[in-house]
Order: sequence, then C-alpha cells, then structure tokens
Amino acid sequence: MNKSFADQLISKAMQREEDAYKLYSDAATMVNRSEVKKLFEDLAKQELGHKETLSKINLDDFENASQEKLSDPNLSQLVEAHSLNEGFTLQDALLFAIKREDESYRFYKEFSLLAEQDALKNIFKNLAKMEMQHKMNLEEIYEDKIYQEN
Repeated sequence: MNKSFADQLISKAMQREEDAYKLYSDAATMVNRSEVKKLFEDLAKQELGHKETLSKINLDDFENASQEKLSDPNLSQLVEAHSLNEGFTLQDALLFAIKREDESYRFYKEFSLLAEQDALKNIFKNLAKMEMQHKMNLEEIYEDKIYQEN
C-alpha cells in the first residue's frame, strides 16, 4: 500500500469520526431525557477518541511500501450523511444510533480489507470491534428501555 492510499483511508476515517462526533453531540442537545442525553454525549466522546487514534498514525510507516497501482475502492460510497430531527423519540434515537454504529462497523471492516499493511489493517479491525461494541451496547439499552416496556 502506498503512503497516499493509506492517507486517503485515514483521512476518510477521521472525517467519519468527526461527523459521528458532531452527529451525536447535536443529538445530545436535542433530547430532553437525561439518560438519552448522556448516551449521546458518551458516544460523541468515544468517536473523538477514535479520531485521536487515527490522527496518531504515522504515515511515514507506509512510505516504503509497495507502490503498485490500486483500484479505486470508491471510498465516498462508504461515507453517508445523516440528519436528525427534533421530534425523535427515545426509540427513534436508539434505532438511529444502532444503524449508525452498524454502518461504522461495516466501514472499518471494509477498510481493514483494503489496508495492505498489517499495522493499518489491525487499527481498522480494532475500530470495527469498537463500533460493534457500541452497537451491542445500544441494542442492550433498546431491549431494556423499549422492548421490555412494550
């Protein structure tokens, strides 16, 4: 993998984490229930942590890697815009976040397949695991708060 391609992957991933941070921060300001607000604030902090992890990657590690031409992975299709509205319920918020975390998991899983260097591949695999853990935590909250109440 060449340094430029690694830089593309990392830049897209950092943008995704920044978008997730903004999304969850905005969601936290929209909700009235303190438990939902805290959930979104916690998710926002975790996404910033992911961005920080990505920002610490030293691209010089990829400078001497293979310079072979890589096919276009069409990275833009892996980054989707999202929006929330002020009228969403707890159920809506949880379903939205579950879907978003699942998309993030698939995003990093795909990037782990695109990465050729083991170090970068492992970073993306670990980020995929973290996103899956977020999703599982949200599903547990959904089951406790929504499913059990209905």
